[in-house]
Amino acid sequence: MSAYFIELDQNDPGFDPFVNGKYLAREAEALNDIANSLGVNTLDDWLSEEVEDYLEDVAEMNDLDDDDDDEEFGEDQSDEGEEKKGTWFEAEEGINWLQTLVGHLEEHEDELNNQQQVTDELNEYLEVLEQAEAVGARWRLALDI
Repeated sequence: MSAYFIELDQNDPGFDPFVNGKYLAREAEALNDIANSLGVNTLDDWLSEEVEDYLEDVAEMNDLDDDDDDEEFGEDQSDEGEEKKGTWFEAEEGINWLQTLVGHLEEHEDELNNQQQVTDELNEYLEVLEQAEAVGARWRLALDI
């Protein structure tokens, strides 16, 4: 099952940025419709890569044979000390976005099939981004397929 998660530009921000994100993935289409109606970014606007790139990556991983697996994944794949590339966003931008979505969902009950779980995840994202802002970390969404 797919899940959206927060990725930070700092390897060790001093807190755990993990949020499950599975309910956001389940309700992504409906959330994107809500975001569009509110005139704010969609989930996909915050992604580090285009969704098509993720799908290509998954297809490539599925094409690897056993020899390639041992060779590629047997090496240290750590990005410790390396600057993470790609598009990053200021935590404040995400905080404002999340507050808008959560406010809308609290005012419009039963708009989503899993509304309480989605709202809970959005509030957890909000907590992570507030912590990220406190340490000066930038963020983006990533998609685990």
